Amino acid sequence: MSQSTHHFKAPSHRKRRILLFLAIFFLFASITYVLSLEDIAEIQPDDSPPPLPVVRYQLVHPKTITGVLTRFAEVMPRWQVTLKANVSGKIVEVFPEALTGEHVALNTPLIQIENSAYTADLRMAEHALAQAQLERDKARNRTTLARAQWLRVHPEEIPTDTVLHLPDLRVADLAILAAQAKVASAKITLNATNVRAPFSGYITERFINIGQSITPGDSLVTILHDETLDIDLSLSEQDWELLDPDWAGRTVAIRNDTGQEIGRAQLRRGGGFLDPKTRQYRIFLQVLRNEANSVLAGEFVKVDLPGRAVENSLRIREGALTRDGFVWHIDKENRLRRIQAEPVFRQDKDIIIPIPPAQDAIGTWKVVLTPLASFIPGMMVSPLVAEE
Repeated sequence: MSQSTHHFKAPSHRKRRILLFLAIFFLFASITYVLSLEDIAEIQPDDSPPPLPVVRYQLVHPKTITGVLTRFAEVMPRWQVTLKANVSGKIVEVFPEALTGEHVALNTPLIQIENSAYTADLRMAEHALAQAQLERDKARNRTTLARAQWLRVHPEEIPTDTVLHLPDLRVADLAILAAQAKVASAKITLNATNVRAPFSGYITERFINIGQSITPGDSLVTILHDETLDIDLSLSEQDWELLDPDWAGRTVAIRNDTGQEIGRAQLRRGGGFLDPKTRQYRIFLQVLRNEANSVLAGEFVKVDLPGRAVENSLRIREGALTRDGFVWHIDKENRLRRIQAEPVFRQDKDIIIPIPPAQDAIGTWKVVLTPLASFIPGMMVSPLVAEE
């Protein structure tokens, strides 16, 4: 029974070996066939040229362009003063107009200083003047009587000054002049106790309080003039050469930091000397006052100065100028060319460059907007005009 069972299992074991061998054989055969197909695959060569790089350009026509010099400056009031005390005393009143931020008109009362002592000084000066006038009247009477008496006694002789008391009269006249000067001085001192605005403007700072005692020279308030505003600009020698020769008297625009026009100013004077510190030219402008003017003192603004006319020049976008100072353009054969360029003016996001004399024959320029470091002169490109 044991022998027959052993004889039945042996053929099954051999069959599995044969099947495994056949499977491995067919696997290697398949791999060999696939590899042979890859070796004999036919590769078709592509002889078509690579596509040309697309380059966007700006169409520009040469013309005479009048440039603009844009400079930053601070608007300053023509007058700004810190009022100081001319007398000593106690602050008895600070008027509401003297508070910081208030707008005051010319001669507006601001501060009252205790003035009884200065009133007394004025009255004493006026008394001294009246006394001097009385003494002069007496001297005149003496002179008149002496002249009449001399004529009765010595009608043919000329009296001396001493006989007529003329020296006394001259002394009396000088005493009146001195007394009048003291009265005028006392009035000025008394008026100094009532501090008034020397011009219209804004109170920007207050230094005193009611009840405070002050002495001559103490600061009281600061007033900033609001009617006349000035602008002081500095220009280098190169910028001065770019300025329009007929700039004097011209009216220019004043713009804020966003580029919005907020007023106009007139070019008044300048160029007669160099600043001793910066060695630059200076130009002085006066802000014009009108309803549309919204310029404020202390504001930092942009001023557009008139530049000279640049003949045969191009106005292109600032990004068209490379870091090394080249401007690329496309010729009639769609090839890249470049010129060395130095901007004369910068206006907004554009620059103005003169055309080199050797390039005068080019009528219309196709200026590349975004030059790349990979550009090579003579390189073929596919031009594409940029939308405005």
